[in-house]
Formats: sequence, C-alpha cells, structure tokens
Amino acid sequence: MGIPIISPIISQPLTVIDELFAENGASSPQVEGDWGVQAHFERCLQDIGAQQIQDMYNPEYYVGAYQADSECGVHWRTSKFRDSVDDVQTSNSTIWQRKLYLCVPIPGETAWTHSEEPATVPNGAPTSSNKRSREDSIGIANEASEDADTKRQFYGAEGEEFKLNDVVEVVGVLSKTPGLASFESGDDFMCDDDAQPPCSEVVRVHVLLATMSPSFVRLAAPDVPQAVLQEGLQAHAGALRQSLLSSLTAALGGDALAGEYMLLHVLSRVHTRADAVALGKMSLNLSGCPPPAASPAPGNSSTAAFSPVTEALEQVLRSVLPRTSKMPFTVNYMNTEQLVPTKDYEANRLTIGRLQLAEGTHLVVDETALQTGKLEEAGVRNMQSLQQVMTSQQLGYDFKYYEVSMNTDIPVAVLSTGKSVLADAADILLPLRAVAAPGFLPLEDALLAQVRTYVAVARDLPHNMSADMAKVVEDDLVAQRTAGANRTQEDFHRWLNLARSLCISFGETELTAHRWQHMKGMESTREERLRVC
Repeated sequence: MGIPIISPIISQPLTVIDELFAENGASSPQVEGDWGVQAHFERCLQDIGAQQIQDMYNPEYYVGAYQADSECGVHWRTSKFRDSVDDVQTSNSTIWQRKLYLCVPIPGETAWTHSEEPATVPNGAPTSSNKRSREDSIGIANEASEDADTKRQFYGAEGEEFKLNDVVEVVGVLSKTPGLASFESGDDFMCDDDAQPPCSEVVRVHVLLATMSPSFVRLAAPDVPQAVLQEGLQAHAGALRQSLLSSLTAALGGDALAGEYMLLHVLSRVHTRADAVALGKMSLNLSGCPPPAASPAPGNSSTAAFSPVTEALEQVLRSVLPRTSKMPFTVNYMNTEQLVPTKDYEANRLTIGRLQLAEGTHLVVDETALQTGKLEEAGVRNMQSLQQVMTSQQLGYDFKYYEVSMNTDIPVAVLSTGKSVLADAADILLPLRAVAAPGFLPLEDALLAQVRTYVAVARDLPHNMSADMAKVVEDDLVAQRTAGANRTQEDFHRWLNLARSLCISFGETELTAHRWQHMKGMESTREERLRVC
C-alpha cells in the first residue's frame, strides 16, 4: 500500500498563504487583502465541526506585513494567519486588525448531528452526504477539536456578520506557539494579554474562512434542495407527524392532548420580532407530572433528580432535534448555579451561564423535585432571567455595572407536579392526564431520519393567512367577546400561534377554517382540564 499524499493545504497552510501573498499581495502591502486565500481553501469547508461563539473580545492590532532581508534582497512578507514571526522589521511595516471570538462546544448538541448516515427525503430514498469523516478532516482548522474551547481570530471583513451565540464553522490555521502559554505577548503584536490564554486551556485558530452553521434543515438533509424537501413534506407530513406524535405521547404517559401540544411546541420558533414582542414563541407548562423516583443529594445541585416524564421526553427530543438541554428547578439549584452570562473583568472574559444557548435549543425545566425553601438574591435573579426568556425570548447579560439584553430563541417546556412557580411566564398551561407510565418509544432508523427532516423542514415552512381567513378569525373573536367570553389580546395571539404551528405540522402553508376549528377544539379541551383542576 502506498503512502497517502497529503495536500500542502493541509500539511503546510502557512507556506501556501505566503505563496499567495507573494503572488497577489506583496505589490500593495499597505492594504490588507485576501490574495485568493478564501477561494484556495474553500474546498476544505466540509462539515469540519461547529462551535458556538461564547464571547467576543476587543479587536487586536498586529504587524500584518513587513519588509525582510533575504539573499534576493529586501521583499515584503506577511504575518497574517499566525501568532508571530522571527524576522519582523517594525521600522518598515504595516499594522492591521483582527477580531477575536471565543468559541465553545455547542451546549446541548445531540450526537446524531455528527452521524455519517445519508440524508433522507421524507418517505423517499437516501441521498449522498457531504459530511467528511473525522480522519479526513485532520490537519487544518479542525485540529482544534470541537470538544475544546477555541480562540478564533478573524481577519478583514470575515466574521463581521457573526454575533454572540451564533454557531459557526471555520477553516483556519491551528496555532502551535508554545511561547504564548506564558500569557506574554510578543513585542511585534499589540494585543490584550488576557485574550491570549495558554495553549493548554484554549486552542487558537487563525480563521481563513467561516460560515454560519447549517440550519436545522441542512443538518437533517445537507444535500437535498429545499423545494424537494418541501414537496416531500407536504406529501407525507401526515404519516411522519403521527410517528413523532406517538413517541411524544408515549413519553407523556399516553396523554394524546399533551402529545399534540408538545408537538406544536417542538415546531415553534421566533419567526418575527415586533417591538418587544417575539412572535412565534411558545413556552409550555405541563403540570401533574410524577416526581423523581429518587430524591437528589441534599445541597448538591450536580446530582439533580428528574421526573420520569422528563427522562422519557428528553430521549425523544434528543433523537429528533439538533440541540436540546434540561435543567432542574430547585431552591438549591437556583441559589447556586449561574444561569446568566457574567462579565469577569479581572480575566476580561464573559463567563458562560446555563441559559447562554444557541438559537433553536430546546430547554426542558424540571420543577418536580422542588421543595419548600428560600430563594436567595442569586436565586431570585436566576428565576427572573428564566421568566424573561419564557415571556419575551430575551436574556439580560450581567456586566456588573449594567445589563445588556440579548435576543434568544429557546423554546422552554416546564414540567411540574402541581401549579408551577413559572406558570405566569408560560404561554400554555396544561394539566397532564397520564394513562400509562412514561416511556421512550424508539423509531426505526430509516423512519427516524425522515422524522428529523420533517421537524427541520416544518419549522421553516412559510405561513400565510388570506384576507378572507383573517376576516373569519376576526369575526370569531368578536363573536366570543359579544357572547361574554373573557378573551384577551394574549388569548388571540396564542390562538394565532397555535394555528400556525398546527398548519405547519401538517405541511400546510396557509391557515384554513378546518385548522382553525381544529385548534379551537384543542383549546376547548385544554381549558376544560384547567377548570376541573
């Protein structure tokens, strides 16, 4: 067997960059350019692994190009995409700027997003996948494992479109400069010492090109055109919907109504923001859930116990969603854990909080082990932050002297035994009526792949309401108020949101009178349960 030939792009990326600079950039070194680097390396960007931007640092200034002596005379060289150079001449050099982002493994990321299995069109044949194996990816950007924190340095306009908590994929050059492990910066680099942690703590990557991580649709079916996916969804949504509904219902103890609401909750997302209102959000509280089988160790928040409903529901969610997380809601947990990102000015970095989650991460909050106790100041702040996410899909980041509100898109489901302490923050309250023990109903692999695609495509379906249907909805609301029903603006928004989710769950893009009545029937049954309780 012959020795495999490794491309210089992988084995000697800086040499390739120096050659591109010499060919395309040395003639005008005062201007920072790309020199064809992105186009040259773009073929490496194939599912190299994604991370979440957890913190953003001040820009860093460095010697970007400089004159150096050689046997052929004086010529320009570049120090771009590297930590340092040995022969820099600061007397004849140019200063450029780069952006520094701290990236971390994506909280709650599920294992199937890294699967090498082929993508599947709903009820169709598998298609080839562009996902590369881990072995094929070694050598350039992803030498920095996505399981470790990485400091990613962006150049030029690259990275300007990214914001905090975005999930990104990059191709870049792995830093292997031991001298930076001492936290001391070289004289030729003007940077913040605190932004250069040792290699043993944070891996550094000089980014050549970057892209936003694929949407849920691209994760579930990376190579299938959107039109093909939507056509497959509309043709087979009913069967796939029933498969997912069966799994959710089994996890909720056989409660078919709860399964329906959980399905609509899973498909919900913030699709529009109007002033301070996040349209599309759907926080759900299921009461009547059984408590954990065993109590957590006193005073130890790391050994939290969860309801069997939570455990079963988590298995279903992790099998079909790219990102999902769970947390207990107990007095001790609220008092001791950090839910909100907080600025550490001594270390000059943002310390992560449990609620700093990527867009679309589904969060299950388990309140079933809550017992009598006193929330301290930290616990009250944590509870208020969780309520803020549920009510407005915003989270206030703590910068000690001020607070910065960041938009979120985290569907929250709260499970409680009785009335939840978070009930006022929930959009939908539903008492659980279990008829069996909660359990996980696994789907066969081929069907599971189709259900994942169903969820991803349905979430992104466009949705419209005709003028005639808008008149039907308006007349319905007026008629109920005239009849003495105590309907509020919040009820109206909830109904529209539920109707939208119900339509897309069937692969439909326009509200019909049939779906409107379907939604109202669900609401009538839910409200009857609340009256009985």
